[in-house]
Amino acid sequence: MKKNIVFTMFLCFMFLIGATEVSADSYAEPTPYQIEFENGNKIFYMYPCYLNHENGEPDDRWLQSGLYYNTEPLENIYLINSLYAPNHEQIYFYQGNLIFSDDGIYFVHMPWTQSGWNESIGQNPHGGGPAVEFYANGKMIKRYFVPNLVADETKLEYSVSHMYWEKAEKRDFDTATNILTFTTVDDIIYRFDITTGNVIDIDKVSGNKPRYIIVVVSIIIVCMLILIFAIKKYMSYDNHRII
Repeated sequence: MKKNIVFTMFLCFMFLIGATEVSADSYAEPTPYQIEFENGNKIFYMYPCYLNHENGEPDDRWLQSGLYYNTEPLENIYLINSLYAPNHEQIYFYQGNLIFSDDGIYFVHMPWTQSGWNESIGQNPHGGGPAVEFYANGKMIKRYFVPNLVADETKLEYSVSHMYWEKAEKRDFDTATNILTFTTVDDIIYRFDITTGNVIDIDKVSGNKPRYIIVVVSIIIVCMLILIFAIKKYMSYDNHRII
């Protein structure tokens, strides 16, 4: 009886852990938001849905997602247009996944990448979903997938439904130059011009160099000790011959 109670408690505990992991990995509910640019002269609006779910017609409650001049009435600068929603229907980007230029004309979308690359890379190089997308005037100009950026797939980290390919804490964006820098989990540093989506340069984190230096220095020291020992032995042998 006691064993059954302990076993039941263990199962409940494991269920709670699993439920916590799943809920922590789920998407947040999409909500409308807006971002101001140039002291409020421009406003970027993002809405969860532009078309009505029932009849597919434009929903009067929402604006189409995009950038507007903050006038009365609002004057559209661009609407979001991507491969996912070529007619601007039902597209939503989470605010935390967007990086904008100061004027709002250019932005980068870095979505949470879904798991599945390992299973699909052999058949589909785009497996796992896009990692970085570049937009200009609301239109996608370049996008890169995880296999385009990560060389060592064994360094990828997975949660219940997502794949982590970037060291997010090392991400940096220079608003003066519009250069985005990020580091992959296998320590490759990329620098992109967000106005074109082109790679400016690629570098490798030099975290292993000190180890190599230590090895080289150690070898040099050992060689010097052997040389000193050999010289002393030769001199001792030579003195012995003179005596």
